[in-house]
Amino acid sequence: MTKLPLLLILPLLLSSCEIFNRGTKTSLADYQNVRAKYEAAAEADNLGDGDVRGSSSGYAEVITTVTPAFIGGLPDDKLKPTAWMMLGISEWRTGDFRPALKSASDGISSGPDTGSRDHILLLMLPALVADSELVSDWQTAGQSYSPEAYAQVEGGYKSAMTTLASAESAFSPVTSEDTKKLFFLHKKRLLLNWDKIIRTMNTDAETKKQAKAAAGAYLGVSTLFDAVIAVNNAVAELSRS
Repeated sequence: MTKLPLLLILPLLLSSCEIFNRGTKTSLADYQNVRAKYEAAAEADNLGDGDVRGSSSGYAEVITTVTPAFIGGLPDDKLKPTAWMMLGISEWRTGDFRPALKSASDGISSGPDTGSRDHILLLMLPALVADSELVSDWQTAGQSYSPEAYAQVEGGYKSAMTTLASAESAFSPVTSEDTKKLFFLHKKRLLLNWDKIIRTMNTDAETKKQAKAAAGAYLGVSTLFDAVIAVNNAVAELSRS
């Protein structure tokens, strides 16, 4: 069998590698297209208002498109944190909680600018996931826990609030007022969910009062309601500035 000279083989190999690499590249147009779809989904979902009770159907296409290969092939590394954020938020809102946590971690590792919207959302994401899981479990349990069952909920919300505190500590001069407002509105939503689970406990009023006081003490205030007031004040201050 005739053997090709090495000098002829090398260009063929290099050409094959070049074709393969071109195939893994993500065009800027593709990125801009999926980002527009993500923004539309987030707007329909009321994400920016901290409500997230709208339609989450638009996120499915984002998840299908923004794969790790898509992110790896982006033409600029600075686009990667935004891509991971879009994927993680979309996974969270469609109930893919474990993948959302991984996307949050990968997004932080991709090096977002400290205090940027992407950075803050990626830091918040584990708390948002935890809240969704806690509310889902509560709904499955008939929307009423015994004091014994509530103990696990308390631990979950304490962990979520610690996560949010870390996200807030990452605020920097580049953190926009809109990003801060989004943060506080979601924090308020989590606090109200925590309060709702306490209020619906299958127990007496005094036990519920003690649970709210314990939650408040963890947050450095008298009661859970005081923590909600503090968040409302923060949002009002941003609106005045």
